[in-house]
Amino acid sequence: MKVWKIIKCDKKTSALKKFTFGCMKGLYAINITSGCIHDCIYCYAKSYSNSPPPYSVYLYKNIQTMLEKDLDSLIRRSRSIYVIFNTASDSFQPAAEILEITYKAMRILIERNIPFSFLTKGNIPEDFIGLFRLKPHLIHARIGIVSLSDYYHDVFEPNTSTPYERLKNIKMLKEAGIDVEVRIDPIIPSVTDSFFEIKRLVSVLNEHGVKKISISCLHLRPNIIYEMRSKLGKRELTRILSYFVDEPWREVCTSKKTKLVPFTKRKSIYGFIKDISRHSGIEAHICICKNPDFDGEPCNALPQKFLIAEKDPLQPLLPGFFNTLLQAES
Repeated sequence: MKVWKIIKCDKKTSALKKFTFGCMKGLYAINITSGCIHDCIYCYAKSYSNSPPPYSVYLYKNIQTMLEKDLDSLIRRSRSIYVIFNTASDSFQPAAEILEITYKAMRILIERNIPFSFLTKGNIPEDFIGLFRLKPHLIHARIGIVSLSDYYHDVFEPNTSTPYERLKNIKMLKEAGIDVEVRIDPIIPSVTDSFFEIKRLVSVLNEHGVKKISISCLHLRPNIIYEMRSKLGKRELTRILSYFVDEPWREVCTSKKTKLVPFTKRKSIYGFIKDISRHSGIEAHICICKNPDFDGEPCNALPQKFLIAEKDPLQPLLPGFFNTLLQAES
């Protein structure tokens, strides 16, 4: 693994940023870093204008103060709050400084009874599990696993934890009473979409007690193509890009220049994943954030127990919401 440079800096804007699109519209995101040590080939965040130099991460050292300030303001205005961690990075990158600040930010939310979720491909240290045990009803964990293949891990997700370490994460989280689902994203045509590969993965997830998964195929942006050209062999690169040759650039999420796997191919992939999952007692959802041409199925970033009935996502919390928390704590 290359040596990564962690650049500590102050966050100039609010710690919490409200989503304005997709499945998570109206919820709040917090990013502890800009940039991510995991260095996944398909990461779209590398193209952001404020991204750090290669093999560097900006760590927001004042994020705790900013978070507390934002929370005080929202609570004074009686706003409902649900926080999603590290939408453009990962909460559990392999760096002590990042983990320390992430821990402190999560502790602030737990102490204030504010629910949150995270998606990770990293290794979750045991001290976080101990923190989560204090109020597991507040936490929704999502673990990203696309394949059990060592080759896929080494080439496409080089600095992440291994698939089997992530399965261990699932086991520890569930034993701590935490709601866990798995995100299978991005499914890469000709690499991780074979029937055997998917069936093996779903079978293992079933053995680990997973009941919900969200699924989505690879989508291309110019910077992702650049990453692939620099890190993949010519034959594999050509095979992957062949699926996108005749596809138009379109607007997906916040990007106006994205290519999707052809609709019929995605429909076929999602169909057999749903069938395999159904037979294993697992509920599979297509992420509509990355599949705007499919009928709406939320990717379940927000668990059902935290859903608010009114359309306005910033309304005061309903009594039922407080009852859910009080019952879970009693």
